[in-house]
Amino acid sequence: MEISGNANAIGAMTGPRVQAAIAAAGGRVLICGGLDADGNVLATAELYDFRIGVSVAVGDMTVPRYGHAAVFLTDGRVLISGGQTTGGGYLASCEYFYPGVGIPNSGRFVAGLTGLTVARAGHCAVRDQNVLVLIAGGSAPAGTVAGAEFTFSAGGTIQLQNGDLPTPNVSSVVVKSLTGQVYVSGADYSVDDATGVVSLLEGGAIPAEASVIIGYDYAALPSIALTEQYLPATAAEMAGVLPGG
Repeated sequence: MEISGNANAIGAMTGPRVQAAIAAAGGRVLICGGLDADGNVLATAELYDFRIGVSVAVGDMTVPRYGHAAVFLTDGRVLISGGQTTGGGYLASCEYFYPGVGIPNSGRFVAGLTGLTVARAGHCAVRDQNVLVLIAGGSAPAGTVAGAEFTFSAGGTIQLQNGDLPTPNVSSVVVKSLTGQVYVSGADYSVDDATGVVSLLEGGAIPAEASVIIGYDYAALPSIALTEQYLPATAAEMAGVLPGG
């Protein structure tokens, strides 16, 4: 059995772009951001309509981005997440594309109410059958990931399990109080690389059986395994921040 296919030129985008984000649904494709031929970071966007075979410019994103991700939501909006912006800075922010009502191939972008837990670019974004969006992988800048809340046992230890922190080197952990006080490794706590055990140190500033936030420091990472679930704001929740109400 021989299977063949054909590719046919169908026209041009409104302008050249690389590392743009693309999301498709219902015969429409949103193409947004990226880099132009001179390496400038773009905020421009366009909609390609398969029914008429034309790409039409729509409103600009709220932030120029490249290496970001886009995914259509069940209500027709598009969630745009992360990426890098002018100067190469990584973004954790999100925004939404709202299709025009009653005006074909139009729309506007609105900044999101919340962002990702980790700034990243080159990641994947996939929506489940409902509303949750899985954000996975990508690259990240140097910095600190906030991590999660843990409580020291009566014996003064916390056992970090595989997957608690997305780093192969638990000696890079950062321990903070729930109010943001940064504790000092070697004075307030110690970390055993081999076992992943964080221990209280006698005379340190961390109270017995305290709850703490444990994150980690990292250098710029070409790739990360960290995943997160993003719950997009509903249209009703966004109503108060939309231009014009």
